[in-house]
Amino acid sequence: MTEARKKWIREQARFRGIFAGGAYPQGMFGRRIPLSSFPVYGEGKAFAEEALEAGPGGRQGERFEEELAEYMGIKYAVAVSSGQAALHLALKLAGERLYGSSSGVAAPGGLGRGGALEGKRVFCPDLTGADMVNPVVFEGGEPVFIDSADGGWSMDPEVLELAFAKYPDTGVVVMGHVYGFPGEAAEIRRICRGHGALLVECAGEALGAEYRTGCGGPDGRGGDARAGEAAGGCRTCRAGTGDAGCPEGSAESDVACPSEDAGADRVPGSAWAKAGTLGDYCVLGFGRGKMLGHTGGALLTGDYYSSEKARYWASGARAATLWEQHEELGCGCAMDGLVAAALRGQLLHLDEFMAGKRRIYGRYCEKLDGAMACVIPVLEGTRPSCCITAMTCESNIRFRETRDDRGYTYEDIHGPAAPMEVWEALEAFNVESSPVYKPMSMQPVFRNYEHFTLDGPWRMYEGFRNDMFWQRCDMAKQYYESGICLPCDVGMTREEQDKVMEVVCACYDRADLDRMG
Repeated sequence: MTEARKKWIREQARFRGIFAGGAYPQGMFGRRIPLSSFPVYGEGKAFAEEALEAGPGGRQGERFEEELAEYMGIKYAVAVSSGQAALHLALKLAGERLYGSSSGVAAPGGLGRGGALEGKRVFCPDLTGADMVNPVVFEGGEPVFIDSADGGWSMDPEVLELAFAKYPDTGVVVMGHVYGFPGEAAEIRRICRGHGALLVECAGEALGAEYRTGCGGPDGRGGDARAGEAAGGCRTCRAGTGDAGCPEGSAESDVACPSEDAGADRVPGSAWAKAGTLGDYCVLGFGRGKMLGHTGGALLTGDYYSSEKARYWASGARAATLWEQHEELGCGCAMDGLVAAALRGQLLHLDEFMAGKRRIYGRYCEKLDGAMACVIPVLEGTRPSCCITAMTCESNIRFRETRDDRGYTYEDIHGPAAPMEVWEALEAFNVESSPVYKPMSMQPVFRNYEHFTLDGPWRMYEGFRNDMFWQRCDMAKQYYESGICLPCDVGMTREEQDKVMEVVCACYDRADLDRMG
């Protein structure tokens, strides 16, 4: 967006007075308000110095793996260069376990070509980033996209059942927790178990988040997360108000979480587990838009063999010989020691970082959720990390916005606000925001793959082109077309967040609107 257009937006009457006064001489934020960033902690600097002194033989990577595994409550962690690399390793392990293929040389059925998933379907979430789909294709698999739930933004278990009904031989399901808000992982795990499929749970955005599990479930880690649920607790984290980690009543909190009930949310016969622990393999990505940064990833598993095989592949699959010898295809994606050092420092402060994210989410819910917007919800029995707060633009009058693969247009009409109209307004005032994930089924590179909604697969409608057929129940598309991600940087002050919300409210062009409730 050009500087001239930004200036034109700032001078519109609907924004007049928001940045009045001496604190904002330029009529906007003097500093850039980022979507999300990571503080630099003293411990991370100290660990980095240790890594530099130790050189290539340092143990920062090993220590990070141990500390991350302990935090997550999973036996083994393998630190790698990215979340995509971690998912790649998880899929190779799944291919070996299901089809006897993992090296990229021996494909399923002993065909001797292709990847570990050559010719096999993999159910993937539709509302996600490409890094959760690319490894499927790299390993020769065929992604089949599963729509989001109506209410929660993650994979819809009911749609997953429809997909299994058509493709019962599918052996791998990849799910994620959109923007750090846990989905129905226990139900999806139950469905996978019923069909003999493996579940790969991607939880980079939800690192630190929790869901409730019933005691005595499979592998001793709980059963249906929805069993024995009771209403109440903090709306932001679903913990009992005042519980550890809940910003409600916290000494450092400057706002109370939206609370539906001040009673405790502890249910007899249930337990809490970290998001990512219900899958056969847990994949974490670190970096921008995640809970740890600035780069890197990890694969977590309770199986010793899987952890050692993944570590072998990640180190380049070099055989134990004096000379360089390779008997399998490796990835060469082990985590650098300096990266591990920085992540160790951040992991020590993760709960503190997450509490700040939750406070920001609570303020957005308090001021925006309702007639103007629908803030991404918290499912019962979950405590989100609130990594990114997203909202959908709501109004009695439908906004008018059109997007194609390269651009967008919208009409500035009285009453509603279009998502890209909100994005432009925030950008004009030096605030970073972002559109919601564009569904994978709408991406040019993936749009010819199968896509399931509650209407079923689009391929059943042979008379329509897949880029023109409109489905009644396409929640991922609806979230994309009406959604916007708001700044959730923990360094943002309450006054700055109030100004951000005033700009959002002003986009609705309502003279009678009480901007700050």
